[in-house]
Amino acid sequence: QRQMCIRDSKRPLWPRTAALKSAAANGARRSAHTISPKIGLPIIGSTIQYTIWIFLWRVSWMICWSGSAPILKRSILKNTHTISNRISGLRSVGGLYEYGECVLRSHGIESPRLEASILLAHSLGCSRVELIVHRERKVSEETAEAYLELIAGRCRRIPTAYLTGEREFMSLPFSVSPSVMIPRPETELMVEEVIRRFGDVSPLKCLDMGTGSGCIPVALAMNLRSDARFTAVDVSKQALAAAACNVRRYGLENRSELIESDM
Repeated sequence: QRQMCIRDSKRPLWPRTAALKSAAANGARRSAHTISPKIGLPIIGSTIQYTIWIFLWRVSWMICWSGSAPILKRSILKNTHTISNRISGLRSVGGLYEYGECVLRSHGIESPRLEASILLAHSLGCSRVELIVHRERKVSEETAEAYLELIAGRCRRIPTAYLTGEREFMSLPFSVSPSVMIPRPETELMVEEVIRRFGDVSPLKCLDMGTGSGCIPVALAMNLRSDARFTAVDVSKQALAAAACNVRRYGLENRSELIESDM
């Protein structure tokens, strides 16, 4: 067709043919696929070249993928194995303890190590010393879930004493609930001072107004003479129920009297 166009004197030369003759005259031969679109880029040749390039790219991609598939599979299996190890690690005493400490620390809880040990010992029903001795001990799924719920509650700033239902006061465990105030370490100073001043007084009668959990009269009764008598008063029935629980816990029913009254 190009030859016919050239021979036909009545029709002008195609722009592409003119460009080829100009390039040959200047000594700079150009291949057909390098002609600028402005001077007649052969669309058919460009389409074929693009198709070949796409085909070669897909073939090379398939070859690379087939070669890397075993490596990727091994990587996935390795990561899965690592995750399985982490999950199984949370089923041991040591794993749960370290996980709880890390979570509490990330939430800004003071003394996260102590808090985690208290909550874990409560969940397992053992002492904190046993947590160190039996770090590799396996934990049931129910116990692990209960412990993680306690950790979540502590992250919501629920006091540890309310989560466990118990708080130590004067080296004695006391039952507590949200209906009573948590015994404070500063209160121990007052109890120690009372014991120091009235330890030899007999008979002795003590009145505790707003007794709450009853930790003060119970602690005094456990450290004073056996003939000392105690009266605990509170306006809250729930608080008196907690105090009565602690009184029964230490067998002080005959030495203590609980009164509901608004003073």
